Amino acid sequence: MCDSVPLNQISEAAYWLLNSKDILDKEVIGAGGWKLGKVKEIVVDTTSWQVTSLELDLEGDIKRDFNVKSHLVDGRFPLDPQQIQSIGDRIVLKSTKEELFRLVASPTT
Repeated sequence: MCDSVPLNQISEAAYWLLNSKDILDKEVIGAGGWKLGKVKEIVVDTTSWQVTSLELDLEGDIKRDFNVKSHLVDGRFPLDPQQIQSIGDRIVLKSTKEELFRLVASPTT
């Protein structure tokens, strides 16, 4: 027998995972309307149960224009969920593509 859990006690990660079929393969659009790619995987930290990134399959033009191959993990671009403005028919980002790739290319200190 499975006990039910009140909706307000479902963690952020559980919400994402429960709705993953609605998120996977969803188109990601940046500020200004440019198409970045599609969500291929949701990455969760199993210790904190926080979503750490959405793994995107980038459009060919984006890969070429921004030379981001060195930042790709298994050919996918890690998108921080904090960059998301809204989720509807498409995932819309807060950042322009230039701002997003500047963040990714910045060395960590």
